[in-house]
Amino acid sequence: MPRPPRIEYAGAFYHVIARGNRQQAIFHGEEDYRKFLDSLDHNVTRYHFHLYAYVLMPNHFHLLLEQERFPLSRLMQVLLTGYARWHNLRYQQIGHLFQGRYRALLCAKESYLLELTRYIHLNPVRAKIVESPELYPWSSYQAYVGRVSGCSVESGVVLGLLARKEAAAQRAYEEFVIDALGEGKKPELYAATEQRFLGDGRFVETSKKRYRQVTGNQAVHAVKPPIRKILAIVSEHTGCAAPLVVGRTEGEAEKKARELVAGIARGYFGFSLAEVADSLNRRPNTISVLARQLADRVQNDETSGALVEKLIKSIK
Repeated sequence: MPRPPRIEYAGAFYHVIARGNRQQAIFHGEEDYRKFLDSLDHNVTRYHFHLYAYVLMPNHFHLLLEQERFPLSRLMQVLLTGYARWHNLRYQQIGHLFQGRYRALLCAKESYLLELTRYIHLNPVRAKIVESPELYPWSSYQAYVGRVSGCSVESGVVLGLLARKEAAAQRAYEEFVIDALGEGKKPELYAATEQRFLGDGRFVETSKKRYRQVTGNQAVHAVKPPIRKILAIVSEHTGCAAPLVVGRTEGEAEKKARELVAGIARGYFGFSLAEVADSLNRRPNTISVLARQLADRVQNDETSGALVEKLIKSIK
């Protein structure tokens, strides 16, 4: 059974969780945590997201994000691929760093914002890494209690729910978190409808309606270039003429250019398999293979990663 599409629209509020492949560690030391946070900080700004909370654990991480212009898939593709490539080069590893598809729960912001920040900030305590959240340096809790955080977060939105003055709000938030120290994991924060919605029935139907309106009007693709532009840029940079890329020639140059077009269009700009398949005169399952091949290549090869980044900058 095919996976349901991610619901993406301006104003969508997500709890994102990504884990290491086979539960392996994705962060081994301070430099790793700082590298990821620097990338997160940069790309949240670059793609106009609102970041409300985060925690980096040794083998997974949580983010609380609100989408504005760009789809969540764009941000996560750049974030995960870039860090995985850096990590694998640093530790001389090959293969997938992250476990399949990241999880993104579309949440009712008004109902879950405050509770989810607390849940995220208590992760290191519940994992018995530290005894209290202020002792853990790799979460946004520091920003919520008036300290310096490793990545900029919009803590004021949450703190404003507790008190008007910043100092009072920070104290109230600290008490709010401490009150839950003895609690275990809260399954209700993962009890998602259709495995992707966290909210009541009305929220689910409203979200689906907004998504249909956006995709029906093609507004979700407003920031995406036409595939013909991706094809033209790839052809120019590789020296492989566009007619050969979409044709039946199976030389190495044509295969490489085809993989670049499919992988960039699919993985970085969110085009559907059918859209890319139609543009490249190929079957959807072939496009899926090509996109996956490029993702693997970028993750494990610095030169390929640099080429893709260069092409994306030229395409925008």
